[in-house]
This record gives sequence, C-alpha cells and structure tokens, in this order.
Amino acid sequence: MPIGDLDCTGCGARLDPASFAPVLSRCLSCGAERAVPPPAGAETHAVELGWRALFRGASWRDALLARARGGGVILGKCDGCAGPRVAPPGTELAARCAHCATDARYALHEHVPDAMPLSRLRAWDMDLAWTPAHVHAQADAGLPCPICGAPLPAFTGTHGCAHCNVPLLALTSCGRRFVPGVRITGTDGSTTTDAWWPLAAALDHYRRRLDIADIGARGTKRTLLVWLLLFLAMPLVFCGLVGVAASFLDRIGPGGFMAVFVIVMLALMGAWIAVLLTPVIQTHKRRAEIRAIEAELARTWRPR
Repeated sequence: MPIGDLDCTGCGARLDPASFAPVLSRCLSCGAERAVPPPAGAETHAVELGWRALFRGASWRDALLARARGGGVILGKCDGCAGPRVAPPGTELAARCAHCATDARYALHEHVPDAMPLSRLRAWDMDLAWTPAHVHAQADAGLPCPICGAPLPAFTGTHGCAHCNVPLLALTSCGRRFVPGVRITGTDGSTTTDAWWPLAAALDHYRRRLDIADIGARGTKRTLLVWLLLFLAMPLVFCGLVGVAASFLDRIGPGGFMAVFVIVMLALMGAWIAVLLTPVIQTHKRRAEIRAIEAELARTWRPR
C-alpha cells in the first residue's frame, strides 16, 4: 500500500505522509546525491525528460532494467542532468508516529512506485512521443498479455509470453504488479504510429530514433558552418579575382577569366550541396537499417 495508507506499527494510528524522512537517492548519470521526500501516491508517475532525453535515454533504460533484477527504486529525475535518481537497494522508509513516538520502518520498494520517463522527439521527418502506459493487476493475480491478450501468470522480473513470445518485465509495489510499457504515437518518416510497446523494446526504439535525430542535428550544424564560410569567402574570392583580373585578362583573355570565375563558384556551390545531401543520405541509410531491425522484431511479436 502507498505511504498515505500506512499505520503505525506501535499504536495502529494512521501515519502522516509528511512524517516520513527524506530518502537518499543518487543520479546514475552524474553521480549527484539528494535526499527527497517519498511520493505518497500509489500510481507510477511520468517524468518529462524534455530535450535532455537525447543524452539520458540510455541511463533510464539501464536503471529500469536493473530495477527488474532487484535494483533500487527510481524516485525521479536529477535536477541537474535529468538522469534517473535511484535509491540504493534495501532502502527503508522511516517515520516517527506523532501519537506514540514509535519509529516505524518499511521497505521502500513495497510502498513507493517507480518513476517512468516521458519523452518527445522532434526532427525534420519525425515527431514522436513515448508515454508510459503500464498494465496493472493485483500482486497475486495474473494479467493478460498487453500484445496478444493471452493470459499471463503472476510473475515478477522477466517473462516471455507463451503465445506471442513478447519479452515482458513486471515490478511489484504497493500490493500491485505492473508491466511497464510505453505507448508510442506520432509520425515517423512517412508513417503514422500509435502502438503499445514493452518497456525494454520501447527504449531500444527510442535509442534508434535518437540516432536519426543526431544525424539531422549534425547536418544542420554543418550547413550553418558552410553558410558562414561561404559568406566570408565570397568577398575574398571576388576581391581576389578583381585584383588579378588585369593579369588574367592579358594571359587568358575574357573567356578564360569567366571560365575560372565559373569554376570557382561551382566548387563553392558543390561543397554546399554536398553538405546538404550528406545528412539526407545518412538518414536514408539509417532508416533502412532500422526497418530491417524492426522487421526482424515483428517476426517474433507485433506491437498492437
């Protein structure tokens, strides 16, 4: 049960959620430590990563997979770098009863739900949102497979559905079991998607789209740099040609001078066009690789 429903182990009085001591947590990305009050609700809460999801997605994936293997509870995101803040395994909740002064202690993972990342990624051909969408059941009850609907046993940790072979993981907290998942919605290249994915697969999906966004970001930087160089080079080239125009006209004539001018301009324009086309070609190649990866995935299970 959530900490808002816990009773004192000494006198049985309901404990005030505000009486629980802050819980120490450590960011898995930057190592910063912070003590925070434990959340009082029973629902998993979504954490908006924003633009820093480009850099912290892998850390969240590692933290969630470690949690399924008995790792520490994920309490939220780091205020400094947006990485996951995790309490050490075995951390306890501590509260002093206002009625009898009993120091009550409870296992953190049994009464505090984990934070789950929420992210949105926008690129020139992509606008996708990854929103937590978990399947819940009582801790001692089975639940339907979120992909194919086949019944699943009451399990904790990792489990593969016997019907569709989808890899799932289950966590327990507050007397309930939940299978973390993500609903992926938006446009992805030329396709529109709206599908539920299991957490680990959704994080891999997110990482692959980060690759595409990174290609676009690098291409934009290169394009701006070339524009700046062209802006600086054009006056120099023009002044240089004007400065040598007289000697060039004497040696090669007006036609030869114009040919040199055209060649120089075409070389500069060719460099600019190459910079524009490089990220397009790289994105097309990476998307082809991703289609092959996800086509192989679809042969084992299909997101619904």
